[in-house]
Amino acid sequence: MDEITLHWYFYNWIEDQEEEVTKMKEFGCFVGSFHNYEMAKKILDKDNNDTVSVSDDDMQKTMDYVKADKPIINKKKKGKIRMNQ
Repeated sequence: MDEITLHWYFYNWIEDQEEEVTKMKEFGCFVGSFHNYEMAKKILDKDNNDTVSVSDDDMQKTMDYVKADKPIINKKKKGKIRMNQ
């Protein structure tokens, strides 16, 4: 494969990856909108800015939760599912 074809291939591969990330973001907002419509709307409205602001307290609670590796209770199956599998 010559250098020009390789660059063309790489450029198209990057574009495909960006499209996949956008699709996953939009799908995540769609699923999340059933639980918290306002937050999903806020995330989708910030398309020009890739950041979402979160309060320090909420961020700390999230980090503590992740560090503690607390199990998620699945109410339907009456069991525990570990976060890190």
